[in-house]
This record gives sequence, C-alpha cells and structure tokens, in this order.
Amino acid sequence: MRVAFIGNMNNNHFAMMRYFHDLGVEAHLFKFANELDHFQPESDTYFIEKWKFYIHQTDIIDGDIKQLYFLKKKNLYSLFKGYDFYIGNGLSPYYLAKAGIPLHLFLPYSIGIEYTYRIYKKTVLDVFKEFYIKCLQENAIKKNVSIICTTEELTIDKSISLGIRTERLSIPMVYFENIQNQNWPITDEIKNKILNFDFKIFSHVSHIDHENKIYKTKRNDILIISFAKYLKNNPNHNSVLILLEYGNDVEYTKNLIKENGIEFNVIWLPKMTRKELMFIIDKIDIGASEFGGYTWGGTGWEFLCMGKLFFHYIHFNKSQIENIMSAPLPPFINSNDSEVISEKLSYYYNNKLELKELEKDIKLWFNSFSGKELAKRYIDLLKSI
Repeated sequence: MRVAFIGNMNNNHFAMMRYFHDLGVEAHLFKFANELDHFQPESDTYFIEKWKFYIHQTDIIDGDIKQLYFLKKKNLYSLFKGYDFYIGNGLSPYYLAKAGIPLHLFLPYSIGIEYTYRIYKKTVLDVFKEFYIKCLQENAIKKNVSIICTTEELTIDKSISLGIRTERLSIPMVYFENIQNQNWPITDEIKNKILNFDFKIFSHVSHIDHENKIYKTKRNDILIISFAKYLKNNPNHNSVLILLEYGNDVEYTKNLIKENGIEFNVIWLPKMTRKELMFIIDKIDIGASEFGGYTWGGTGWEFLCMGKLFFHYIHFNKSQIENIMSAPLPPFINSNDSEVISEKLSYYYNNKLELKELEKDIKLWFNSFSGKELAKRYIDLLKSI
C-alpha cells in the first residue's frame, strides 16, 4: 500500500506519515509552498534524514486564488500520481479533483472545514474571492472526497450537509520519538536555573490578545492566578512555572505575574519547535494546557505523548467528552478553579512518586487510543473504501 498525504498544517500529516511507516505502509508527504516555518517536518523531529526521501516540496500555495488559474490538470496529475490512497487537508479536495485523482480521506484542520466559510470582512472583492473558493472547495468535496474524519461537531454538521460520509476520528498529531540523548534546547544558564527548582510546571500555550476570540479558549490568566495562590499557601515550596514567549500578548501575562509578585518563580523560554518542546516536557513534573472549556489541541496531546499529567478545563460532562474524542478519558485534571488547581499543585509537590506512577498509565492510554493505534484505524478505514 502506498499513501500520499497532501498538506501538513500543524505537522499533523508528518506525524501520521511516520506512524504509517511504523505499521508497514509506505507513506509520502507533499507539502504546500506556504506551510508555516513553525510546522515544517524539521521542527518536529531530531531524525529528519530518516524521512527526507518521503517528503516532497510542491509549488502549490494552498488557497491562493491567483495561482488557481495557472494550475494545470496534467501538471497536478503528474505531481500526485502513483499512490493507492490519498489523505489531505487545506484545499487538497480541489487540487486532487482537478488532477482527476480521488481524495479518499479529508482531514480538515479548521472547525467547520477550511475555505467553506468567510473569515475576513474587508472589501467586496475579498468577499467575492472567499465565496469563489468556498464554491470550489464544496464542489470538490461533494464530487471527490470519500470520507471526512473529524471530532469537531461543526465540521461534522458541515460534512453531513455536503452529503459526505463522516467518521468520528481524532488525528494522531504527535509522534513519539526517543529524545533521551538530545541536548537541552536552551542555554546552560536557563537550564541550571530550571534544575534548581524541585517542582516544575510547564505551559506552552500561546498568550493571546484579550480582544481576540481565541483568548477565551486559552485563559492563561487562570494558571497565573492559581500558581500565585499556590505559592502564597506554600511559601516553602521550591516550585517554578515555565512559560513560552509565544503569542501577541505576552506582556499582559508578564504584568499579571508582576502584580502577583511571583517573578522569581517564573521562567520564560523563547518560542520553540515541537521537538524542543517535547524535550522540555520530558523534564518537567506536571503540565498546564488551556482553561477555556474546550477539548485540547496540540499542547494536551504533547503532554499525553510524554506521559505527563496536566491541567485542562473542559466544560462538557464525561460522557460528552468521550463521545467527542471517540475514546475514554485519559488521566488529566479537569478544572478552571484556582483553589482546586492550587490544592492539586500542593498535593503533587508532596507526591511526586505518584506522578511518576501516573506516567505509566498516561503513556498506556496514549499508546492505546492515539499514536500508532489510532493510525491503524485510519489504515483500516482506507482498506474499507
């Protein structure tokens, strides 16, 4: 079986490509020309030489309306031909439809399916362009996509409205690598500063402008207030909160830290690639994800992959969450209450061995319901088409 992945938003398909290889499937990745630097395969592995043969750079600028006029069927067909199955995201339904090649699985990265709704409100010309791409995308999906895989309700609704078979499957977006022999991705000074603390909490969630709707999903302020309360209640605890200088409103978080007088117990790291983040996660005691009430994205999966217990708040009940995830819940601390978070930090400071034991359970969950096992479900799905 030969499989082609089209597009690589969030490095999702690069992770899946590697899992497919682990399962004996020859998989190749075709990158768009406008993939973000932060999500290049080189940012997601310490062993890029092993995978270079299977990674192909295209000249396609995903979603670029000007380029659509110059893309020719024969060129697209020549680029993508030769595979048994195709999996894509972005505008891949249109590109493959134009090439005359079926897209067997479509894995949207946007809630509600990318390019099928308006994002910007600018000029009349912008509205026309977005409507034009929406028509191209929806028509291509209707004619050329076999199955859409997602756990997002809005995406499921859109998929059903387009008449496409939908499978409730999350994406195995994080690939586990053995990184024990790698070097610390930070200076010795910062490394030694971190190691001087007895209890390490890590959050690599971005710091978003409060006027942005995305901020409501992050709520980093809850973590800061909880950590400050924890330190106040436990002045003898030698604990540190490690954060990333990532996002457009880092200053707000820094001011909140200063207002609460906890600067000494906070260490800021520069924006990092995923492979560097995974190294840091391996060295910490407990993680912190998002507190806005929604299911987790990459941050949560990265903690789970490394077997780390983490804080995250989801406002659904247990059965609803399991239905959304299509899996039983993993061990995590579901709260946005600063008192509860503070108490849990105090408890695990005094029970680090329990955290070590939990690592085994969390890794077992990840290996059972994500990672290679989840990739296996995708392979079975392809075989069923």
